[in-house]
Amino acid sequence: MTPSEKLIRSHHIGLTEKWDRGKVAEFCKLLNITLEELAAYLNMSNNQAFTAYKKGKFPGPACVLLDLWENYYIFRTTGLPLKNTISPVTDDRLQDT
Repeated sequence: MTPSEKLIRSHHIGLTEKWDRGKVAEFCKLLNITLEELAAYLNMSNNQAFTAYKKGKFPGPACVLLDLWENYYIFRTTGLPLKNTISPVTDDRLQDT
C-alpha cells in the first residue's frame, strides 16, 4: 500500500458522516453548483460522478477533497476554526504494525 493510499484510508477511519448521495446533494445545493460542476472540481468525468452518485458512494480521493472543501467552506462562512487534518507524518494510524 502506498503512503497516499494509507493516508486516504486513515482519513476515513474517524469519519462519522460519509459522502453519500444525500450529503453530496446537500453540498451541491449549499454551493449552488450542479453535479457536473462538482465533477469538474473533483477532476472526475461526468460519467464517473453520476455513477458514484447513483451508487451513493464516492471514491476515497474525491471524499478527501470534499472533506477539505467542506472544512474550508465552513471556515469561510462561519469563522469557526478549521478542523484538524491528518498528516502522514503525525498520524499514528498510518504506522505499519
